[in-house]
Amino acid sequence: MTTEEYIASGVLESYVMGELSDKEMQKVQCMALVHDDVRAELQKIELTFEQMSLETSETPSKGLKEKIWSEIEVSKPDPSPSAIISMNDGKREESTNRFSFSRAASVAAIIGLGVLSYSLYQQNVEMDERISSIQSEFEGNVAELESERSRLSHLQNDISVFKDPMFTEVKMMGTDNAPKSFAKVYWNASQQEVFLSIGMMTDLPEGKVYQLWALDGGVPVDAGTFLPQENLIKMKSIASSQAFAVTIEDEGGAESPALETLQVIGEISV
Repeated sequence: MTTEEYIASGVLESYVMGELSDKEMQKVQCMALVHDDVRAELQKIELTFEQMSLETSETPSKGLKEKIWSEIEVSKPDPSPSAIISMNDGKREESTNRFSFSRAASVAAIIGLGVLSYSLYQQNVEMDERISSIQSEFEGNVAELESERSRLSHLQNDISVFKDPMFTEVKMMGTDNAPKSFAKVYWNASQQEVFLSIGMMTDLPEGKVYQLWALDGGVPVDAGTFLPQENLIKMKSIASSQAFAVTIEDEGGAESPALETLQVIGEISV
């Protein structure tokens, strides 16, 4: 049904006369809120109804319905929009409108809160991810910094050994078993300290280690096992030695060297 047909049906006059049920009256109110032409027509009918009421000074009967309809064409509507108020049921309509608007406002508020909550949830998730990423990055930087600090500390210790005149440098050159290998021993006889610096030594298969020997009067003395690394390696204390050598032994070391695996050897210069 078009708005023109709805207006022509006479339901607006029945609304003003108070002849409709509550449900029908609510429908008229909704139509008036949605359609400007329905609202304007309803205002025109109400204005005509009010004028006739003032003229007769009594409540019009239902028989005046046709007369109101004939008067509509010549009456002038209020140019400014006004609230839709029935003469007979003004309080009921006002209550209904208030309820409708309150319910609409409540629904809008709930939807708004839902959208806001979801938006805040998304922001919280993104913030947590960002914090986690920053934390991981920070922890990575801390670990890298600690690694660099440790490397610098080792380097400083190495330099202090290199510069200490109490340490004797012993160069160990490669044998026929490992002609390209070489290493150095720094030995402080008075303190019995031994440090090993690896120049070039190949990686060993699993279960094998290098073992340093101090040769004292031709007798090999265990100075400890090791694997290749770039920093100085602190070995076992040695009180007396005329040479140092390195062999390959089983993991855990040996009591006597396997001379057939001799890698490097060097005598102490007097």
